[in-house]
Amino acid sequence: MLSVIFLCGLAQASPRSAVAFSFDPHFANLTAHDEALRAYGFAPVGRRFLPMYGVRGRFFYDSGVSVGLVAEFGFGSQSAADNPVPTTTSWTKIGSIVGWSPGPPLQLEADIGFGALSHSIGSTEQGGALLYLGPYIHPRLTVIPVWSPTFLELGVGWLLQLPLSPPHQQPLWEEPFRHRVVQGPSVAITVGMGGS
Repeated sequence: MLSVIFLCGLAQASPRSAVAFSFDPHFANLTAHDEALRAYGFAPVGRRFLPMYGVRGRFFYDSGVSVGLVAEFGFGSQSAADNPVPTTTSWTKIGSIVGWSPGPPLQLEADIGFGALSHSIGSTEQGGALLYLGPYIHPRLTVIPVWSPTFLELGVGWLLQLPLSPPHQQPLWEEPFRHRVVQGPSVAITVGMGGS
């Protein structure tokens, strides 16, 4: 009942809106299995840094509450001198945004959704993929110095994604290549169109 009243209150308000593109690099524990990858003859992931690009659409209400949707994608590639096949990394995340502002220009937010992190690995003898699927949460602290007509937001955060299943079904690989949690800090700049 309380949730219905809350949603009705949001529907009756006149929120600010913003649709913006984000550059949101992640610094996650992506290199945790690099030694094992080298032992199997694959190129390592090589770096924790992964550039992420996305679209964020939100409504900002006078009560300080904000809601919206987010979609992000990142890609990276790493080669090794003794292996002509690179290891490529891709990360796709789709989720909802919930937030609250203690007062302009600060904004506290959390992206909550589902992520798919994959490493495509190979050598001259074998190949395959490691796929980490699961829910994620991405708490963020942001500053919005400019609202309209150009929307500008700067933020820092910490991402946690929980893989739900084994990353591969290859019986010849004794190494499970599991991540209990894929996590790490992020920084972001978001630029787009805002309305009053």
